[in-house]
Amino acid sequence: MKTSIINLRSRFDFLGLLRSGLAHQAFPLFLAVLAILTMTPTLGTGWEGDDLIHRAWLMPRDELNPRLIETSLVPQQSSRLDFAMMNLFAFTGDHLRFEHLMNTGATPWWLSDETSLAFWRPLSALTHWVDYRLWPHSAGLMHAHNLIWFGAGVFVVALFYRRMIKPSWIAGLAALLYMLDEGYILPVSTISNRNVLISLFFGMLTLIAHDRWRRKRSVIAGVMSPILCVLSLLAAEAGIAVFAYLFAYAIFLDTRGWRKGSVSLLPTVIPAGIWMALYNVLGYGVSKSGLYVTPFSDPLSFIAAIFKRGPILLTSQLFGPPAEMYTFLSTPYQYLFLISSVLFLTIFVILFYPLLRRDKVAAYFGVATLLSVIVACPPTFLSNRHLFFVGLGAMGLVGKFIGGLTTNMHWVSQRKSWRTSAWTLLTLLIGAHLAVAGIGRIVAPQISEHVVSTRAAMLEVGEEAELANKDLIIINSPSPFFFLYFPYQRATGSAPIPLSVRVLSPALSSLTVTREDLYTLVVKADADNILSLESDIDPPAGSTVYTLWRVNDTFSIRRFDSDVEPIVELPRLFITVLAVDDGGLPKDIAYRFEVPLEDVSLKWLQWNWQKWSYLPVTLPSIGESFTITGPFD
Repeated sequence: MKTSIINLRSRFDFLGLLRSGLAHQAFPLFLAVLAILTMTPTLGTGWEGDDLIHRAWLMPRDELNPRLIETSLVPQQSSRLDFAMMNLFAFTGDHLRFEHLMNTGATPWWLSDETSLAFWRPLSALTHWVDYRLWPHSAGLMHAHNLIWFGAGVFVVALFYRRMIKPSWIAGLAALLYMLDEGYILPVSTISNRNVLISLFFGMLTLIAHDRWRRKRSVIAGVMSPILCVLSLLAAEAGIAVFAYLFAYAIFLDTRGWRKGSVSLLPTVIPAGIWMALYNVLGYGVSKSGLYVTPFSDPLSFIAAIFKRGPILLTSQLFGPPAEMYTFLSTPYQYLFLISSVLFLTIFVILFYPLLRRDKVAAYFGVATLLSVIVACPPTFLSNRHLFFVGLGAMGLVGKFIGGLTTNMHWVSQRKSWRTSAWTLLTLLIGAHLAVAGIGRIVAPQISEHVVSTRAAMLEVGEEAELANKDLIIINSPSPFFFLYFPYQRATGSAPIPLSVRVLSPALSSLTVTREDLYTLVVKADADNILSLESDIDPPAGSTVYTLWRVNDTFSIRRFDSDVEPIVELPRLFITVLAVDDGGLPKDIAYRFEVPLEDVSLKWLQWNWQKWSYLPVTLPSIGESFTITGPFD
């Protein structure tokens, strides 16, 4: 009996010590340092994805691979500060630039020439330009720069929670939960995703300044809040989510009531409106890319996206299953994921209702979370990396729930059924956000390395020097759109860059390849079109092929008229669409080259799913055919 009492006291002493640590004045700084330390494995990840494009556009031109400059994929004004601040995140949209992408094969021939993908992030671009002025050859130091922004973001998040949540130990708990979220690993580990870290930092300062202005009547804070908000927007469009918290603040927390609270938003709304007007006037935005759906270009699809993607993103943020998993699932499993998310959120709201009804700060976090998830819905590919601002409200809400339930605060229901269910949910939340998230932080670098190596295999075409004077012809590729990075990646590693890359078809179904004459090869898809998966195949739910298929299927594709024989003309290649499906997507295509197919200026490859690599092609004789099997044959 005496031993049990000692153990009980020790447990309560531990809890008391834990609360004291979470409430300590230095905890925000400690948490920021911990955030940086837990992400140090990202220092060795090098340049990936958009990093490769940024590197080519920001390095001094005389240090670039001359062959890369010959491709015209590096703009004439590259490396200049004014160019970087206006164009670093504008990947397509300019007609001439799109033509260069198509001519070199950085984008496949079936991509719509109306695709526009251009973002204006001058503040973030400035930080990258500084990187390439100070340490242009050190990816490690650029990643360290990311870590500093991440640590700074976590620090101001902890300060924000401390202003909003009492007692302070619950604020510390919310900040700890926020910092541990494994969904933030990708933005931190990819240099080009720094923009969202910067946007978060200035967005949090905006909210802190606004709260100080409304509570303390600080004129300086009132002036700084709109300025900080604009800085958040100039870092990334994600800063729009700041208004979710400002609006919720006006409704629930403004000390002068919701009417005057709403009016107080005008000093911030007006400059943000000017930013949005400039954004559009300068030609930035996304249209017909398939990667994003926006309220301006397609309002009905945007509303549908909120109802379809919102529950999945919220469930991912609150309970842990990564939103990225949705992309790997077949359509039936996607519907199951969506239905499960709606059911979980329903249970969540029921159990959180006593807290939301009796605690204005909790209601503030709840409404802000719902509003901010709208900003995370436009991207077609769901990802936890879009949840920085969603997580702010969600972890504030979860922290208050855990803290209130464990200390039996005034809002806790005394009904036995509710308490049993609430404690079960609390256990799941702690497991998801402390145990699982902590393990995820450790395992994520290995997963990221696997993804990078898998993608690299899809771009591995050999490094013989003669390739620099050849057109690389790939009959089928699992990742045609990844070739956007191909010339930049080759230039970074000093590998030879072909004259062009011609991907004839995705590798999503079986293909029949026929030699029509000395110069012409005809490719016919066994599926509905070259972009379809084989219709009679039911692949595994978690197959990587689903992700690759959705990548190919998401981009805006040229539609062809079945009554017209359309021709796509590229350097040294004429493409004729011979047959289309009911939607106008190409099914049978003839490729006519300027030289015989066996000419030494052409290198032929085909993808082999069993070996997970490209293999040489033995070209058939005139009139003969061969079959390339699909991913599930």
